[in-house]
Amino acid sequence: MIKINVIFFFVCCVCVINVNANNKKIDSALYKDIEQELLRYIDPNEGAGYFKGQFRKLQEKWKEKAILPLLEIFSNKDYHYIHDHINNNEDIAFQMSLLAGEGLFDLQEVYTDTLRLQIKKTLNKKNAKSYDLLGSYRKNLTNKILYAIGDTEKFDKKLRFLLRGLHYNPGNTKWLYEIAMQYLGVGDIKNSILYFNKSIDSDPHYVFAYYNLACAYSLNNEASKGINALEKAIDNGYDNLDWLLSDGDLRGIHKHPRFEKLVKKLKKINSYK
Repeated sequence: MIKINVIFFFVCCVCVINVNANNKKIDSALYKDIEQELLRYIDPNEGAGYFKGQFRKLQEKWKEKAILPLLEIFSNKDYHYIHDHINNNEDIAFQMSLLAGEGLFDLQEVYTDTLRLQIKKTLNKKNAKSYDLLGSYRKNLTNKILYAIGDTEKFDKKLRFLLRGLHYNPGNTKWLYEIAMQYLGVGDIKNSILYFNKSIDSDPHYVFAYYNLACAYSLNNEASKGINALEKAIDNGYDNLDWLLSDGDLRGIHKHPRFEKLVKKLKKINSYK
C-alpha cells in the first residue's frame, strides 16, 4: 500500500520506568521494545508505510503481549514515549501512532476475547485520538481495527457516507478512490479492485490508484494484472523505488518476469533526477 511521507531524525535513549498520562504504571521494558520495533518501520527520508503482514515479528516475539502497548500508543493522545526524542518530534509521534494502529490491526490473530473487549471499549471512547493533522487517516484506521473484531458500525457508516457522496457526485475520482481504499483496508480485495478501476476510468493518470490497484491484484494472486497496474503507476510518476521493493503487498508479483524490468526502468528514471 502507498506510504505516507514524513521527515524525522533518529536518536535512541534508555529509560527504566514509565508512567503514562493517566498515572498508570506500565511495563516499560515491553513498551520500550514495542516502540523500538515500530521505529524500524520509519525511514529517515521517506516516512512510514504499511503492508499486510508487516508486523509479523511483533506477533512472533510478543504475541498477545504486544496488543495493549499498541493500543495505548495508538489511542492515548497523552501517551508519553519511553524513547523521549519522539515526544519532541510531532512527525515521528504521528507516524508511531499510526504504525501502532496498523500493527494492532495486523495482530488480530492473537486477540483474546478480553483483548477484543478492551480494544472495542477504548476505540469507541469519545476522547480517542482524532485531533491531529492525520485525523481522517486515524479514523479510518480505527474503523478497520473495530471491523477486525466484528464491530462494523463505524466502517459501515463511513462507507454509506462515501457511497451517498458518490451518488451525488457520479464519477468523482477521489470519492471512488477513497471507497477503494476503505475496502482494501479491511481486506475486501474484490470491491477494492472494482473501485480502483472506476477511479482510474475517471482519471487515467491517477498514480495512487494505479499503485494500490497493483497491490490489490498482487494480494488477489493476479500477478499479470498487478504488473500492468504497477507499470502504469510508474509511467504516471510513481518513483519511490525503496518502498516498491519493501512493500509486502507487492510480493505476489515479485517473481513475475516483468518485475525486474520495471525495477530497472524506475532506477533509470530516478537516475535522471
